[in-house]
Amino acid sequence: MGRSTDTQEKRGGSKLRLVRPYVLPVLATVFVFLTGAIAFLRAENFLTRDARFTMRGGVLPGEDSPDLRITGISRAAASQIREVFRADGGRSIYQLPLEQRRKELLGIQWVREASVSRVWPNRVEVRVSERKPEAFIRLPGAHKSSPSSVMLIDGDGVILPVPGDRVHLDLPLLNGIKEDQSVEERAARVRMMKRIASEIGTLAPKITEYDLRDTVNGRLVYDLGERTVTLIVGHEDYALRMKRFVEHFQEIQRRAPGASALDLRLPDSIIAVEEEADAQ
Repeated sequence: MGRSTDTQEKRGGSKLRLVRPYVLPVLATVFVFLTGAIAFLRAENFLTRDARFTMRGGVLPGEDSPDLRITGISRAAASQIREVFRADGGRSIYQLPLEQRRKELLGIQWVREASVSRVWPNRVEVRVSERKPEAFIRLPGAHKSSPSSVMLIDGDGVILPVPGDRVHLDLPLLNGIKEDQSVEERAARVRMMKRIASEIGTLAPKITEYDLRDTVNGRLVYDLGERTVTLIVGHEDYALRMKRFVEHFQEIQRRAPGASALDLRLPDSIIAVEEEADAQ
């Protein structure tokens, strides 16, 4: 009987010895997790409540926060950008929803890209990349009798208002843009305009208007100084066709001095044509 009891005790002791190595790591893991969670909550509470991390609001109603720094703007309205952060005044910058604020900034006219960052202890920095206008456009009025409105368009096909300093914008007019077109359609016409300008090189400054209503039969309005002439260049070989026009300009002047439109698409001739009535 004594020998059997000793055997059972030995077996029981063996079980205890087998259980202990697994229990200790689990307890250690739980302890580390709880310690980390407590430390995190304390740190979060500190960052949320300590006044040193608070972005100051304006002292008076409507006053801007002195802790909000904005860079990169020249045309975008600073007041609109500051309004995005109005609700953050008086709160810790730790609570600032960076991505949400960035998305709100992208909804402001002239803002193409933006970044929002915390600068500890309590400053917020906003860096803005503005849209770059590529051309003037003319949008038809709501009714046939309504006057058209002049706007701007950027390389992404986004329509923009004309700022007060439009006299400093040395841009051509791009015809063929409509509000009911998709942004992709508008952007494609801007790209075509820029490709033409790039291919014709030094002649590009002479082009006052790119008419891309019909992208297969593109037209350019060329400044002759005392008047303009419409050049039908089609959709390819722009440099070659413009080179031929310049080389034979004197002869064209002699044969068709009053021509208002010239078709440059034929490989071995330039034809004077009657210009079509303008219509958007």
